[in-house]
Amino acid sequence: MTRLGARLGWLAACFLSGLAVGYAGEALTGHQAWYLAIPAILAVGWLFLADPTKCEPPARKPPRAANQDPM
Repeated sequence: MTRLGARLGWLAACFLSGLAVGYAGEALTGHQAWYLAIPAILAVGWLFLADPTKCEPPARKPPRAANQDPM
């Protein structure tokens, strides 16, 4: 499975987990607010599964000064 496929799989798993919590909570209490578990679980999943290094620009070397002598 590719990296993108694995990430999409985790996204679907987080969504379905939130949906299951929402469904079970509504069935037990009758309150639809339980479906707020969907964005909550997506946020928690993002915190644990996201790769913040993908958001960083590539490292650049500083330019050489014009007055330095090459060795």
